[in-house]
Amino acid sequence: MKDSKKKKSETGIDKKRDIPKEKTYISKEVETSITILESPEISVVTEALLFLSKYADLKDENLVHLQKKGILPKLLSLLKKPIPIIRLSLRLVSLILTKNDAVYEMDHEKNDDVLLEINDMFINNPDDPTKEFCAGILAKMAKSTRIVLLIFKSDLYTPIFHILKTSSNATLLANVLELFFNLLDAPTAISVLPTDKGFDPMILIERMKEFDPNTTQWILQIFKKLTYVGVDQIMKQLKECRIIENMFKILFEPSRAQYYSIAFEIITNCLQNPITSCYFVESLEFLEFCKWSKYCSGLYLLPCALIFEKITNIPSIKQLLFDLSVEDSVLYLLRSKDKKVLAITCSCISNLSTHRYCCDKMLTQVVIREILKLMEIDKSPTSYNEIAVETIYNFCKRNSRTINLLEAYNGIDLIMKYFHAGLENIPPKTYQQILEMLILFIATPPGQQSLLTPEFFATIIKGFQFDYEETNLLCLELMTFCINQKIFRDTFIAMGGFEMIMNLLKFSKSKTMFKNILIFVHNTLVYRKMAELFLSQNLFIVLKNFPKEIQEEVPLISRCLKILYSLFLPLKFFETGRLEVSDKLKNRFYLITLPWNHPFPCLEILESNFMCASKVIYLVDYRIDKSEISTSSSSNLVKRSSKSSKRSLTLSSQLTSSSSRSQTEFDPFKLACDPYLMDYILYMRKHLTKDLNIEDQVKIVAIFVDAQLCGPREDYTQPQKLHSFRLHIQSLKKKLENNIIPIGYLKIGFHCERSVLFKAICDKVCIPCALVRGSDSIYWNEVPLIRPGHNKGNLQYYVVDLLEHIGEMYPVGSRDANCYCKIN
Repeated sequence: MKDSKKKKSETGIDKKRDIPKEKTYISKEVETSITILESPEISVVTEALLFLSKYADLKDENLVHLQKKGILPKLLSLLKKPIPIIRLSLRLVSLILTKNDAVYEMDHEKNDDVLLEINDMFINNPDDPTKEFCAGILAKMAKSTRIVLLIFKSDLYTPIFHILKTSSNATLLANVLELFFNLLDAPTAISVLPTDKGFDPMILIERMKEFDPNTTQWILQIFKKLTYVGVDQIMKQLKECRIIENMFKILFEPSRAQYYSIAFEIITNCLQNPITSCYFVESLEFLEFCKWSKYCSGLYLLPCALIFEKITNIPSIKQLLFDLSVEDSVLYLLRSKDKKVLAITCSCISNLSTHRYCCDKMLTQVVIREILKLMEIDKSPTSYNEIAVETIYNFCKRNSRTINLLEAYNGIDLIMKYFHAGLENIPPKTYQQILEMLILFIATPPGQQSLLTPEFFATIIKGFQFDYEETNLLCLELMTFCINQKIFRDTFIAMGGFEMIMNLLKFSKSKTMFKNILIFVHNTLVYRKMAELFLSQNLFIVLKNFPKEIQEEVPLISRCLKILYSLFLPLKFFETGRLEVSDKLKNRFYLITLPWNHPFPCLEILESNFMCASKVIYLVDYRIDKSEISTSSSSNLVKRSSKSSKRSLTLSSQLTSSSSRSQTEFDPFKLACDPYLMDYILYMRKHLTKDLNIEDQVKIVAIFVDAQLCGPREDYTQPQKLHSFRLHIQSLKKKLENNIIPIGYLKIGFHCERSVLFKAICDKVCIPCALVRGSDSIYWNEVPLIRPGHNKGNLQYYVVDLLEHIGEMYPVGSRDANCYCKIN
């Protein structure tokens, strides 16, 4: 009996009315209690409310049942009753509103007046329990923005802050803090907060020191929301109350480990705001945190790493961080096995490496070894690998010792693995960093020996298949560096590098890319084979066709054109119609006589062609076939050159004598040496003595040229001479089986033939001479002379007459010169 009474006193419910036993009449009693709430008798209503309160406390399903039975309107109608009924009614409403369906039912305009009445009770009613229940109801309804706007029309902050300052009721404080937290979701409420004089974050911090779990949790949630929103005025107040230092203090207390997670979130939010991002660095709490991070549980290494990542990325405090030895705490994070922690640690190291002394201190074997472990890839890299690559990249840029450490731990091989994986598998930014490191590696002799392989060159050239300007620029830089390697040049040719370069040159829209391509092309033109292949890809035409504005803006275009001209004098003469005195003919100079509407061809291409009916190409070939040299040829030359009228060699006899030479000379794919030109030059060197002045030497050479090209008959008329010339050319083309005619084979010639032969001889006997092409296929030679007279001491160019008054010289621009050159 005593036990029964004791049980009854503890539960407040008679054993006969023990609801958990689920007697058949329970639902009827609950419904009856709900019904009698409308009774005018205070005692009856009070008894029903007590019963319903005990029923609601038993389990959550009971709250749902009460809400479905329509208890909310009846409870709200009791708010005009005496204070005991009001308390019980508000308590029940507060409990039922823990269910979303009940909140939804309450959030209707028909209940707005009741909510305003509850709000008024919270503000003005002096009864603590009433305030507690009202705060609970308002806290739950404040999740609705509409309700916040409704109740916030009153001065709601004042009672909230007053309670926070003065109340000792833990439940009331928790409800008020929940209400405050939910109010902050409304833009209106949070925008007004900084201007409210009652708001003081220090009050919340002091309340946390009371160690009430519920209160502390809500305060931390409020700080989390305030720091996340980051209103400047609020952040200034939080800075003044040393918010981050207080969060650090929580971390230092093992008994408050349940709050570590949210404390870290608050710190992270503060680090995002410039007002609170680094003010705490000089505090004792931060130093204590640095020590704590070295020995804390592995569960907290990730948030510690995030904090260090944020602060190490602030340039203005890096010296201070070095003074505080923060890099030691960062390096302790490498003990983690979590790849995410290691990746963020790499980012911290990378940030600190921008400071010279931090970089020197952290660049150790252990650090490099750990980062290289993180860099290891299987099929494709992850974000962790990318951060590790960036860290190594920053070390390489900032300290030359990095390369030695990488060599010691096979780091260069690992980087090469990324390099050969290519842009198909590596993100462009990471690949760009790999390329920049390779540029540093190959700048050293050991790097050149180990890295510059055909596979390396092939990967670089392959990089141009992707449309990434930054990587293309770096590949170009590597290619420009490697152009002196024959293996690279061979690989470049084999992989069709010329086509890729030409496409970029023609279609690139980037000025930087365009200029770097020109630098590469400019460097390749040093090698004749590369220059010839670029020429075959119409490089000259592409460069020439750039608008004048671009050529003026990028002088490298003109330099490349000049290099092409200097390498290919035939091209220069073809394009400009002039070879200067300084343009000495090379071993094989050739000249296309008739208009040529196609790109200028290389001689090798022309040699591979057979007879061409329309085009005649003259070849100046200084090469000597030693087996062909004989004294008889020299004596024949003297006889032929002594006087044109005494020439005994006819066209047929010349061809007959030529046919006696080796048949291999007439290989259509490779022209033989000119058997006559060098004889001409040797003969002229013998007869041009040092005591002769330039004028006399020019005249002797002019007479000699006339003697060789005057033809078999001097008395022929002009039409007859032209006819004989055409027959002569056709005979030579047929005999040589090619349309390329060495100049020494000619025995008849006019402006073009004589000018070319004159230039060919003068260049080898040290007579300065220019070759010029005018209109209507008129060619002439100009020689510079210093002649006495009114222009004494001045250099003057003279046109040499090779057709009519052999050896006469006319000043350039004079009437006689213009007449000879047929210049109007």
